[in-house]
Amino acid sequence: MALPLFALLLCVTTEAAPQQFVTHRVSLDSTGQEAIGASLRPDLSSDGRHLGFQSSAPLANLASGFTDIYVRDRVDGTTTLLSVGNGGVAANSFSSGAQLSHDGRFVVFASSASNLVTGDTNGVDDIFLADRDPDQNGTFDEGNISLIRVSLALGGVEPNAPCSSPSISGDGRWICFASLATNLVAGDTNAASDVFAWDRTTGQIRLISVDGAGARAVHGPGTSTAPQRQNTGGNDEENQRENKKGKQAPTGTRAHHGATQRGA
Repeated sequence: MALPLFALLLCVTTEAAPQQFVTHRVSLDSTGQEAIGASLRPDLSSDGRHLGFQSSAPLANLASGFTDIYVRDRVDGTTTLLSVGNGGVAANSFSSGAQLSHDGRFVVFASSASNLVTGDTNGVDDIFLADRDPDQNGTFDEGNISLIRVSLALGGVEPNAPCSSPSISGDGRWICFASLATNLVAGDTNAASDVFAWDRTTGQIRLISVDGAGARAVHGPGTSTAPQRQNTGGNDEENQRENKKGKQAPTGTRAHHGATQRGA
């Protein structure tokens, strides 16, 4: 059955595509060198210029040796590392699931690294937001990238369980994610994974996996997961197969950090 399907697709493509399309590889460092490692889960800005992805390849200085988050600027030909530890050190654990705002300025991702921001002591996956243009001058990746943790309760309380599946609104205001944590909002007693939304303009977090009457999801079939835009870069199971298992995390200092590029 595979042969007829292939022939049909080939014929349709030939007849219905008068213009030529070119495939470009974007999992490169800033000098154009190819990735020596797996690159997965791409997400593209609306204009097609910026592409975020995760890779175990060392595509920039300070690559961690784990899975890192990169953004490729297809116009400038640069690849920027976003999952950089505080003080300009390599992240001490895995990062994954990059999602971009429409213009590519904001990138949200999950990470189990404890040295991306100051005071990360909960020992579980958190959600982070990178701002590639914090001075709002219209130029991205000038070495002043801002990285903050958004999976915090009011008052800066750390979640008591992992957070995952980040997603970001087109304007970069809202970040959604799933978590089993019971302390992100008051009265979370359903013992199930819930979906939360963090507002970048106010810094407040709210529970959104509720019905019209405000009732929370229940355990079991009612478990909620964060909404995701479709991508073709693999899934968590594939990521685990590609990631290096059992690697000990290095220690690192905590201070102000910036993103880095290789060969920029």
